[in-house]
Amino acid sequence: MSMLQQILDNFPDEQFVILDGLDNAVIGVDQNAEKLVYSINDIVDCFVEQGMEPDEAIEYYEYNTARAIPYIPNAPILIYTDFF
Repeated sequence: MSMLQQILDNFPDEQFVILDGLDNAVIGVDQNAEKLVYSINDIVDCFVEQGMEPDEAIEYYEYNTARAIPYIPNAPILIYTDFF
C-alpha cells in the first residue's frame, strides 16, 4: 500500500491537496494532518518515470511545480530528501 493511500485511510475526513501523477512522491503528512508532504527528489523521479530526461524533469519541477505551490490554497509541503 502506498504512503498516500495509508494517509488517506488514516485521515478520511481531511481534504488534502494531491498533486496529479505524483502519488509515489508522498512521504508523509504535516504534524497537524492538514497537508501532505512530498519529496522533491521523488517528484523529479516521477517525472523521469513518466518519460522525461533527468534535466528536463528538474526544469519542469522548478518551473511548473515549485512555482505553482505558493498559489495553491492548503498546498502540500515540498522537501528535499536527498542532496546531490
